[in-house]
Amino acid sequence: MFFEIPFADLKNLPSEILFEVPYIFSIEFVWETLQQVLSDILHEYIDYNDTIDTFHLQSSSTTTINTTDFSQYLTKRAPIRSQQVPYLFEFSQSAQFSSLTAYLQEQNRFTIKQDSSIANVSSINYKQYVCKPNYRNITVVHDILQRIIEDIDQNVSLHSSKRILDRTLTDFIRDRFIGRVIKDIRESAQITSLSTTIIDQNRFIDIIPSVLQKQLQLTVPILQSSYLIFKSCEELFFLVRCLPTYADEFCQAISDLLFKHRESCQKLYLSIVEKNNSKGLSIYSNEWIKDPDINRHLRTTPAFDTFIQMSKNPNRTLADEENVDNIRFRETKETETLTINLDTTDLDIEDICTNYKHIQILGTIHESLNWLYSKLLNYFDVLDKSLTDVKYLDMLSSTVRIQNTKLNLKLSRLNLEILSNAMKTILNLSQDILLVLFIEIRVHIYYYLQLVFRNDQQYVYVIDLDPDENVMNLNRDLTRLQEVLRSTLNKQQFAYIFQGIGVVISSTLINWITRFSRISESGVTKMCRNIFAIEQTVSQIRTVGDAELRRAHQYYELLYKTTPEELLSMIEEHGRIYSEQDYLHLLQLQYKSFVKHDRENFDLQKYKQLVKQALNPNTKKNSA
Repeated sequence: MFFEIPFADLKNLPSEILFEVPYIFSIEFVWETLQQVLSDILHEYIDYNDTIDTFHLQSSSTTTINTTDFSQYLTKRAPIRSQQVPYLFEFSQSAQFSSLTAYLQEQNRFTIKQDSSIANVSSINYKQYVCKPNYRNITVVHDILQRIIEDIDQNVSLHSSKRILDRTLTDFIRDRFIGRVIKDIRESAQITSLSTTIIDQNRFIDIIPSVLQKQLQLTVPILQSSYLIFKSCEELFFLVRCLPTYADEFCQAISDLLFKHRESCQKLYLSIVEKNNSKGLSIYSNEWIKDPDINRHLRTTPAFDTFIQMSKNPNRTLADEENVDNIRFRETKETETLTINLDTTDLDIEDICTNYKHIQILGTIHESLNWLYSKLLNYFDVLDKSLTDVKYLDMLSSTVRIQNTKLNLKLSRLNLEILSNAMKTILNLSQDILLVLFIEIRVHIYYYLQLVFRNDQQYVYVIDLDPDENVMNLNRDLTRLQEVLRSTLNKQQFAYIFQGIGVVISSTLINWITRFSRISESGVTKMCRNIFAIEQTVSQIRTVGDAELRRAHQYYELLYKTTPEELLSMIEEHGRIYSEQDYLHLLQLQYKSFVKHDRENFDLQKYKQLVKQALNPNTKKNSA
């Protein structure tokens, strides 16, 4: 039988029954307890007190190695053995475990120790973790914890002494994490100390493995040290993304890495270019680069500017915007600068770098620093954009994405400028080394050609018509240089260094004709064969024939013209091919090469005037 309530009474029942449940805990206490629990868990997973490292260090120090007496196994007669003979081999480091305790110890080797005694391994209370405790776990949970802290601040106003999670997070990152992670990154980058006076060149000049080179899609190898520096910088950029509040500290660490790497490369570079017996003196090409005026001039030349533009756009070629006349004009102007400085200089073998291994190292240093700068440039652009929009920080990592839109990026413009300067020092050293190689090739040419003209008597009294031995040495030198640099430099750098050497050789051969006191017809033949031998070598380097060397070849063939009249008729027929000074030098050498009787019948001044009139016919008409 059910108890029935009259319908009239039902209408009088309240729609809601209001009652109050008393608060057992205040909301402040709830949030405070939540922070305490999260802080305790965080302490374990980030290894706040370096418990794991200390445990392994002490446990490894207590490990003892039992020695075994081998004599009983080596005697001819088997000795009397006791019942318990020690094993000859003990597999203590084997993957097979001798006991359950050893297995648990291996599986929980990163467990934070619960027991007070480290030596007693069997009494350790093992715990199961989601992941291995590591101080770098803070980078994974930082954003989430920061959002929790913000939620707490929005819901309740806690006293600073009760902001446990915020204090734990800040103290750990500021006092423990930053210094430790930067130290570990520096060690992984193998940064040498500033107090080191002698660089371990054998270690520093190691190049990356060929497998890694293919993975990086590099056509030429780079230094292992430069790659390690980049990976360290990349890791620090990742930390900027994970912990943007401490971006200034990480940015300073990146700048420090770059400055130290630049210093190490500078020491290696100077150890190559400086002379062994003379402190402060270096090979001729480096002396040029050390001069700020010459250095500035070389960087403003059209060839260097074209190289910079091609480096920014690798698909671009010289044929895109330049014709043959423009290229020749540019190369001629650059050769004039070299001629002015080298024409009166007597070079010695110590003024050039004859160690091809050193040339190869210089090329590798250039490529490594150039690659490092280009890779870091993208990260720098991201940081620069992040100053105005923090969302650009996403580009610093391919895995981590911004979940907290209120991130506070603390990166000063000053630290960004310091980073920019550090990158510029890397780029400047790279370009200086490239300029040294550019000058070095040309100094090699001048050195060997000087030896050719220094022994000019062999072109008066010719013994054989084979090419000069110094010319053959020049060919061997150029061939070896191109073999070394072709395997060391990219196409743009290789083209920049070797483009224009035909103009250099041709201009030198034509300008230095004045160094001949006399020359015989056989001497002219020998000289033409010298030029032909050089032309073949240059054609192999550049894979095309060089018109400038053919021009020098034709110039010396004019010495076959036995009389000035033949030279004048050639000028009237073909027009001006060489400069007026070049034609006058031919007349002077012809005059000096005549025997005394023929020289008396040769009016040198008269023929000079006739050559000037033939080269400048308009001047004669205007005077008339």
